Amino acid sequence: MFQLLKSIIPYIPVILALIRFILDETRYQRKRKQEIRGTYRKQLESAQHEKGAYPPRKDKHQR
Repeated sequence: MFQLLKSIIPYIPVILALIRFILDETRYQRKRKQEIRGTYRKQLESAQHEKGAYPPRKDKHQR
């Protein structure tokens, strides 16, 4: 048991890096899907409107 632990220890940083890479990759893929759907852009836009970066946008049917 102790021998097994000793043999695993040098690989811990590699395992952690791999896990972090996988998590980042899945997060990136999710963000990408949202961008394709346009929801990410809308979220970003509404956040910028709240900050006052742009004037409030008018919907087409609200002339």
